[in-house]
Amino acid sequence: LFVGSEGILGVFTSVGLKLKPLSSLFATALGVYRGRREGAEVAVEVLRRRLPVLALEYMDGVSLSAVLEANPQLNLPSGGSLLIAEVEGFTPE
Repeated sequence: LFVGSEGILGVFTSVGLKLKPLSSLFATALGVYRGRREGAEVAVEVLRRRLPVLALEYMDGVSLSAVLEANPQLNLPSGGSLLIAEVEGFTPE
């Protein structure tokens, strides 16, 4: 059962699950951009190209300011936007 936007209600009749081996190597990439648009464009491009990211988080200037206000010890520039990507690999290269 799922609920979507604008009151859409649906029922899953079957679900497929594909398991893959767990990698022991992970890396986090951090991109800092001067404006909202640049960071958002990169996020869209990552998704468009279907790059193999585990997680992709975009933060605009308002969100970034809230994070920095709550965690002033973080060494991040204020304003602009931020893109965080987590990737995995099976070899150090």
